[in-house]
Amino acid sequence: MNTTQENYNKFLNEALYKYYTKDIFLTIYGKIPKQRDYTFTYCIDFLEKRDNIQIAELGTSRSFVDGKFDGVCCNDTKYWSPDNPEKWDWSAGIFTKYFSTILNDKGKKFKITSVDIDKTALSISKKITENLNEFIEFKLCSSEEYIKNQPKKSLDILYLDTGNMDEETALLHLREAKLLIEHQIIKDDGIILIDDVRNPAMVLKFKENNKYGKSKYAIPFFLENGYEIIIDEYQVVLKKYIFS
Repeated sequence: MNTTQENYNKFLNEALYKYYTKDIFLTIYGKIPKQRDYTFTYCIDFLEKRDNIQIAELGTSRSFVDGKFDGVCCNDTKYWSPDNPEKWDWSAGIFTKYFSTILNDKGKKFKITSVDIDKTALSISKKITENLNEFIEFKLCSSEEYIKNQPKKSLDILYLDTGNMDEETALLHLREAKLLIEHQIIKDDGIILIDDVRNPAMVLKFKENNKYGKSKYAIPFFLENGYEIIIDEYQVVLKKYIFS
């Protein structure tokens, strides 16, 4: 692990505790789930021995700054401080920046397709990753449209991060899951990474009993259709079940 990844992981590990205490996680989930630094590192390690890596991100990075700073989700570039990572939107993960930077540092050949329905979000993500845009394709379309038009068994990693912490998004995730099973765009040995599974927002705001957050319908569907959970923390990693 290089210095950049170590620094990024430190920010990821601490980001959500500005919004939810460890006691809240412990009360709701019976444990303090490992944060995005753990699952992002797992995915980077997973890709280490692969070539011509293909990644799709459903729901791009949406803010130059974390929620505690002025300029959240504003596309005015005055809010982007490329040399001051402490201000970056680590509480949302910044997947596009993290993976493009680390994979490039490792000398990997890769392509990230970042999909969103919001032009402003895409413009923000383009700016954040402007030094690495040659490795990233930004697509203005719905996640469902993207899945329907992606070649079969073409992706090494599918990052599912669409929507907000609400019922509408939970239903969207289920539709996405059904399309992913139908169209089989993930390689047989590829993985699905789902964000915000152990995010307390829906439990606290809507008094949800289900502990899978906005993936409360999608994850059971995946499990019923050939996938198994291989990491169950703040994020969940799923992989096709291999029958021996």
